[in-house]
Amino acid sequence: MGLIERLKKLRDIGVTEGTTPERAVYVRIVNICVAALILLNSINLYITFQAGLYIYAYAKAIVAILLFLVFPLNHKLHYTFAKIYIFALIFGFQLFCSALDDPAIIGHYNFIIYLAFAFIIFSSEETRSMILVTGLGLACFGVTLELRKYIEPRFPMTASQIISTNNGVMMKNAFRIIILGALWWYLRNLSERNIKNEQDRVKFFSDKLKSYLPHQFVDFLGKSGPDAGSASRRRRLTIFFSDIKGFTEWTDKMEPEEVNEILNDYLSEMSVIAKKWGGTIDKLIGDALMIFFGDPECTNDQDHALRCVRMAIEMQDKMVVLRKEWEQKGCQELLRIRIGINTGYATVGNFGSKDRLNYTALGSAVNFASRLESACAPDKITISNSTFSLVNDSIECESKGQIEVKGFSAPVKIYEVIGPRFSMVEKG
Repeated sequence: MGLIERLKKLRDIGVTEGTTPERAVYVRIVNICVAALILLNSINLYITFQAGLYIYAYAKAIVAILLFLVFPLNHKLHYTFAKIYIFALIFGFQLFCSALDDPAIIGHYNFIIYLAFAFIIFSSEETRSMILVTGLGLACFGVTLELRKYIEPRFPMTASQIISTNNGVMMKNAFRIIILGALWWYLRNLSERNIKNEQDRVKFFSDKLKSYLPHQFVDFLGKSGPDAGSASRRRRLTIFFSDIKGFTEWTDKMEPEEVNEILNDYLSEMSVIAKKWGGTIDKLIGDALMIFFGDPECTNDQDHALRCVRMAIEMQDKMVVLRKEWEQKGCQELLRIRIGINTGYATVGNFGSKDRLNYTALGSAVNFASRLESACAPDKITISNSTFSLVNDSIECESKGQIEVKGFSAPVKIYEVIGPRFSMVEKG
């Protein structure tokens, strides 16, 4: 492993796979600053030892050793505690040095630079830690002022030495501010780029997922987190089933390429209409469609039923247009669809194995909607009595009496949709 790889490994201590780009920037700032402080303390240790200032040298050696503890803290993901720990060391060392130096060098400039340093390495979400560190600095500064009254300076200076030293401290801290400002600017820009890249990546995968999962469910997962929708729940849904009459016989008469083109065209148009009315597309099985209203987006039962029926009416109207287009392409078969709609309670959630889940609705209400679709005439829309009771004020329907439905002990009343009682106000 080369030097660059070792430095990168040191910089990335505490940056795990689940660390957000913004958090990673702050963790890397801490690691870089700690490494820089250790290096500076080591250099100062050598200088002060050569100058015979042994008490300073020992203090710097202790601080350098204690700073190493920040890396295991970051490795254990104790980021905030690590940063507070750094400032406790800095302020403690400053207090120690101020008690030994001349009163003129009391740490005013160092106190300002350390607070500026705090604003850089603490994120905007760590307000309490910022307040704690500021209070810690003020406390050390106050203790230093009190110590000045009772402790004789170990290294008193003349007036010219005080001026020269103060100027040196000002220049040194100005240089520190420039370095810290450049570091902050670079890492903030890097953070913004990383966050944008992450957002673009999430959007890319989200858009891809919407090709395989209901787009409402994908959006719901994005807003609610990875555990959203993990448990099943009972919902009153309006469930839609449709298929193409005589689809199997039709495919036997057509070339596979023609079937593929027409079927994709049909399903694409139906999906656009379903999305327009807010339906959750559960399944596309060959020529069959299963759509439901009421989860994950929920308003009220009447709204769900009305939107579902209006969607079905628009789909039947669209089929008239599609048949003309397919006829112009050479398709001689008049493709017609049947639609069944029912409103009732179903269990909604993710069902399947640990490795593969399917977001769907289960229950007798779903089975009933499927039976209604099978009993429906081509080009028609058949609805249950429960759906009829919710849409009757807005949708004109005709009673078709009662039918025997497999799986149900008693005959059930059904209705056929005629059309809207007045001009429909389309969603949006």
